[in-house]
Amino acid sequence: GDIPTAYVRANIPENMDVYVEQPQGYEVKPQNNVWKLKRALYGLPISGALWNKTLDTILKKMEFEPSIVDPCLYVKKTNSERFLLAIVV
Repeated sequence: GDIPTAYVRANIPENMDVYVEQPQGYEVKPQNNVWKLKRALYGLPISGALWNKTLDTILKKMEFEPSIVDPCLYVKKTNSERFLLAIVV
């Protein structure tokens, strides 16, 4: 998948209120409603940060550790001589 698809998988925390106007062509009565979002959308300023937090949580559950040198690099030791790298670009 691409980034727009990944962004919609990020939940918006319950203590954060994000509202959007109805999309054009999808108006429901009454007009001028606003919607409270439960998940991030591509194009919202906060979407990238929410997606990164979601990805970070998933990688840590899979026993990857973020590198202290590069925040886009995660390392998982499989045994004393082998390791896996996950690079987020």
